[in-house]
Amino acid sequence: MTRNCGPRTSFNLHLRCCPIWTPAHQMRRILFMPAHVLIHSALERQLLIQLGGRLRAARTHRGWTASQVADRAEISRTTLHAVESGAASPAIGTYLKVLGVLGLAGDLALVATGEGTTGERP
Repeated sequence: MTRNCGPRTSFNLHLRCCPIWTPAHQMRRILFMPAHVLIHSALERQLLIQLGGRLRAARTHRGWTASQVADRAEISRTTLHAVESGAASPAIGTYLKVLGVLGLAGDLALVATGEGTTGERP
């Protein structure tokens, strides 16, 4: 029997409220997590962290607050914090919105056209 704890907004809340929650439940949650949330390699994780840090640096270099960028990108400050932290959970479109607000979206065009690449595959 489980207690009704209201909306489950976090994994830890569920652990505290559900007396039958077991490690097997946690493993099932991880195994069936959407693929876009999972990071498959340490390199991908590091690249996201670097991208987030560069976005934060670009924002602070311009003298803009997190609230200003979040408002212009039409996202919450919490989501902007996730982007600047290099979290995998924000959609790629969210990263693109922030790049656009910071005036950095044009740099992605170089990737799409192949300019500035060495021609080597990773």
